[in-house]
Amino acid sequence: MTSLTDLDKRGVSLEESLGAFEAGILVNPWRESTWKKIRGSLTTAARVYPKITPENHSGMIICDPEELMRLVAPYKRAKSFPVNCGFKNYESFYTWQSNVKRFFEHVSGQRQSRCAINSKKDAGARLLKVIGIGVDGQPLLTGSETIPIASFIGLCREADIDVNKATPDWVRNQIAISTAGRASTIRQAAARIDKLSDSGKVPRDVLPPCRFGDLSDVFYAGQWRTPEVHPEFAEARDRYIKNLCEGTKRARLGLEDFAISTHGRIGEKRAKSIRQAINWFHHGLVVAGLVRENRPFPWRQVAVPSLLLEIADLDAAGAIQRSTQGETRGTRIKIVINFLDTIFQGYKSEIGPGFFDYDILNNPENFETDKAKWKRDIALKFVESPELQRIFYGMPERFFSEAVDLIDRWDKIGPAAGKGRLSALQGRGLDLAILAVKTMITTRFPLRLDSVIQLTAFGKTPHLIQSGDPRNPIRVDIPGYIVKNGKLFSGVPLLPSRTLDPSAVLKWYLEKVHHLVLEHKVRGANRSRHLLFAGLTREPMARKYKRYTAEAGLGLDAHMVRHLAGSILYARGIPVEVIAELLGISEQTVIKNYIYINRSRLRQKAIDEVATIYRELEL
Repeated sequence: MTSLTDLDKRGVSLEESLGAFEAGILVNPWRESTWKKIRGSLTTAARVYPKITPENHSGMIICDPEELMRLVAPYKRAKSFPVNCGFKNYESFYTWQSNVKRFFEHVSGQRQSRCAINSKKDAGARLLKVIGIGVDGQPLLTGSETIPIASFIGLCREADIDVNKATPDWVRNQIAISTAGRASTIRQAAARIDKLSDSGKVPRDVLPPCRFGDLSDVFYAGQWRTPEVHPEFAEARDRYIKNLCEGTKRARLGLEDFAISTHGRIGEKRAKSIRQAINWFHHGLVVAGLVRENRPFPWRQVAVPSLLLEIADLDAAGAIQRSTQGETRGTRIKIVINFLDTIFQGYKSEIGPGFFDYDILNNPENFETDKAKWKRDIALKFVESPELQRIFYGMPERFFSEAVDLIDRWDKIGPAAGKGRLSALQGRGLDLAILAVKTMITTRFPLRLDSVIQLTAFGKTPHLIQSGDPRNPIRVDIPGYIVKNGKLFSGVPLLPSRTLDPSAVLKWYLEKVHHLVLEHKVRGANRSRHLLFAGLTREPMARKYKRYTAEAGLGLDAHMVRHLAGSILYARGIPVEVIAELLGISEQTVIKNYIYINRSRLRQKAIDEVATIYRELEL
């Protein structure tokens, strides 16, 4: 027997399924070492489930993989983990849910069903084969790009329809009855299948009968639908954002101010945040009953500042979009105030000095998200551990030494005939070379990842310049338009250390690796010969950083470089204004983000003093 679903149609409990394993009723498909890990995770489940389930949880754990995925989804989105469950970090929590999911899928019969579905020989299988073989042995898509299509083919098989029979109406219906994650996968797959169809490189008999087209107007089950923005309001919003994007900004360098062009934008992410905040305000106006279709926009009523607090109240009550935190509401209202001040002259002056003291616009005292707690715990560990600091600052040399060896043996470690464009070792060599340069820069000059991926090494105005000065061989010039808030950096040196010369690393990378990164790691419109990393985008870079720093013994994400750099400098007594200048943030932000280091120092000082008392009293 391979499944318990025939024994109990209501769902099988964890206790029952483990009993069936021990009695031999349910076959164990895993090796002993794998089963030991899964068994440990199942034991932990009794401690975790009461934390992640509703308060009325009965205590019985049902082997339902779909319920498990619903319960862990909020933690996976926030890259956090439930507290007081024994998890050291998000990675250990992710491993736990993965092990439990494997067991639940086996017990519920989903694994067997999926294996049977995936073994079908149909148009979907032929499509995946064509994508993998490609033209002249060159795959049409990368492995990660193929994943949504494989999932879509699996969906077609579950519905007992071949992929070359899937119509736009059928796909739209599938999105409408799907969860958020599956709906996103279907949209991605549909867009990529349409591109394959347009390319003419895939036989028509394995493709759908016609293009799926734009599916952005299809809502998935339970999707929050933001009301349509009133045309008059949308026009004012777009004009405001356009003026922000196409103007100039003031940036500070040392004691001097500079006027810098924003190069036609303030940054896509910043513009998006401003747009979201203004739309959030409009949504509140709709919920409050002030904005109605086919009627003029009520500008006079909008001009009243007290309306901002009413909308914040509506948001806190869950009436506007998904519930936001108090600090997020406060930040959005600040954006809205700046927007309305351009429409109503003197609007900002009517906002009293104590306006943002309201609780509804601030997080509760001592409020801390799971992500913030994780960052604090990691930073304190680093501050107190010279060994972790040695690993952290030693990453560039570690990555560089292994990358040099792999790149030198490039032809010898190449793929076997017909096995793809890169072998695993070649891919590893390029990844490590990229990270050697990335960490060489950011451990010395902790730029944000969004700025790092926009650095240029070629062209008329490269951002990394070989100076010829043996004391400061490389300097970094950062234009304001690639840095958050338009912060300008000029002539920042990347200093050599005993184990690593940044000039040698950069020279080696540009001469021997950059053309390989351009050829093998970046596709489509993102490719750029001028960019240091050839157009590699944020997500692939973040994944590489997380994977290889974990190998080095550090559980970090890419943004933690900045956080750790600030924490270590703060703990060493470097003045706040110096740290603020290096990180490109305000002194208030430095104090706010690193104040826990002061608290840790004071706590340790008190403990040391207590120990001194015991020694003095000879107790």
